[in-house]
Amino acid sequence: MIEEQISFWMFMSVFAILSIIKTLNKFIDDLKSDQVIETQSPEKSKIYAIENDPNNVNYVEYETNEKLNCPKHVKKKLKKHLVKSIINYSISFNSSFLVVGALSEAYLFGIRMIGNIISVFLGQIYSFFIIHSFMYSFGDEIKTPYEYLEKRYNKRYLKSLSSFVGMLFYFMFLSLYLWGCTAMINILLPELSMPMANLLLGIYSIFGTLIGGLTQSTKTNIFQFVILCVGLVTAIKLTLFRGRNASLKQLWHLAELNQRTTLFDKSIDLHTRYTILNQVLSLPLPWCSKLGLFIADFMRYKSIEPKKKSKILFLSNIPVMIFLNFILLLAGGLVCFLYFFGCDPLKRKQIQNKNQIGIYWLHLVLSRNIPSLSGILFASIIYYSVIQHSLGMALCSKTVIDETLNPYLFDRLSVGRNLKNFLKKLIPAILGTLSILMAYAFQFARNTMLSLFFVFNNSINSPLLGLFLVSMFNPYANHAGVSTAFVVNLIINFWIGSGSVIFSRTKSQEFPTNTLLCDHSHAHLFSNMTKMHSITKNYMELHHNSTVNVDYYPKNQVLLYLYSIAPIWYCLFSVLFNLIFGSLFSLIYSYVKTRSFDCDAEFSKERKKYLFYYRYKKFF
Repeated sequence: MIEEQISFWMFMSVFAILSIIKTLNKFIDDLKSDQVIETQSPEKSKIYAIENDPNNVNYVEYETNEKLNCPKHVKKKLKKHLVKSIINYSISFNSSFLVVGALSEAYLFGIRMIGNIISVFLGQIYSFFIIHSFMYSFGDEIKTPYEYLEKRYNKRYLKSLSSFVGMLFYFMFLSLYLWGCTAMINILLPELSMPMANLLLGIYSIFGTLIGGLTQSTKTNIFQFVILCVGLVTAIKLTLFRGRNASLKQLWHLAELNQRTTLFDKSIDLHTRYTILNQVLSLPLPWCSKLGLFIADFMRYKSIEPKKKSKILFLSNIPVMIFLNFILLLAGGLVCFLYFFGCDPLKRKQIQNKNQIGIYWLHLVLSRNIPSLSGILFASIIYYSVIQHSLGMALCSKTVIDETLNPYLFDRLSVGRNLKNFLKKLIPAILGTLSILMAYAFQFARNTMLSLFFVFNNSINSPLLGLFLVSMFNPYANHAGVSTAFVVNLIINFWIGSGSVIFSRTKSQEFPTNTLLCDHSHAHLFSNMTKMHSITKNYMELHHNSTVNVDYYPKNQVLLYLYSIAPIWYCLFSVLFNLIFGSLFSLIYSYVKTRSFDCDAEFSKERKKYLFYYRYKKFF
């Protein structure tokens, strides 16, 4: 235990020192770059920015008709930037959210979650052919995905509305990162309460956000990702092969008897959380939106030229995504289950929250066998996640300032420079504080971390995708119709999503857990699988899919039905809603305004270049 904590604090300190040094150097370089750019010609300014910070997407030239005449050493830096981008993009799965969320979700729902890997893969393919190529074809005419909506309809408010909604998802997503870090620290350092751990991590992240966001080198990112993979594989090996009298065949048989080996749930209904139908038909849609329109991912692939290299970057993380998610689901759904079989740590109150089950298994296995690796693993995951939280909050703050304060406050009221600078420092602090409070609130939710993510992701990114699709494919869509459908869809999603979070479900979909074997010797019981299964069989039959009502559960049967719909189905509903009602409301608005089917007919030539069918030859 002491060795584990020593290694944790030592590596956290090393990561912090390296990160702060790199962050401060970048902050100073940015200040110098801004000063030079103000005094140089635009052409030289772009070259200077690329030379000193090839990650600066505002100055990297895209594939346009006029190519930037870069020196050879600048081109080499751009190639190096591509390699670094591919590496950092591929290892971006090293996060507390994914590790904590996937392990606990797989433990509770089994490896039928493996269909989620198919969902992400399909979403990335959809986004590659529809979103990436379409958006990239605009070159530097469009700097953010939301700017497309402004140009498509010639309405600034659509850009502000969509960017705010996208920022809202990012904010929720980052708060889950912070909650994941808090859950991990509480396992490793139980004497440090969750609220205190959450506060300390949040304050440190805010400090980094105020200077543009914490950052660290690619080498550090690689090291942390390798530690994650080594830690997971080692924990699986130690669980299955050390101290067990049972063979792998016997362990598999035990998992099979408890329905843990079912890969795909083939049931057809709207209430089962994970079925192969909703994982293939509905869930890829928000991933298509997230991977193509999410501001951080959008800026990443738009910063690479030419187009072929950008496509390589876009698809480069698929192998790592499949590998890591498979390992996490296997570890949580089977290995964790076998380790805690008949002696659930949550029921024994060894952990405070069900989201901690997976990392508690990691902690127990590694701390008893390789304690130093346990400390390094926790430090790597936590610090990488804090880095992402800090960078993300900086980007959220920039979105609020650029899309809300600048057009609707600074420009209209002629705000002084000192007040502007003050507000630019105040906004990150406010958002960081709200994120700390949000992460604290997540601790009291009955939902798992991954189910909360699905509520946010499916409720927000799916309507965004629908908004973009109706704008790309329907030439007669107008701003009034699509914005009305978009807002109504968001209201419906948040209403039903909030109900699904606040109210419990009438039927539990989690695998039942028990503590019947806590007083028995696992070594003895694993040698007799028949006896072991018979001990828990009656308990399984009694509690699996049991009905549990609470006092405040809605009595209205319609609400009961709506709140029980699996959040994964929100995706398909949202996209269809925006496509159908966005077109219908546009038609109604056009007819009321002009007694025709196209109220923007006079701008038909201007809007033509923002339609998918017009541009497809440019990017295929």
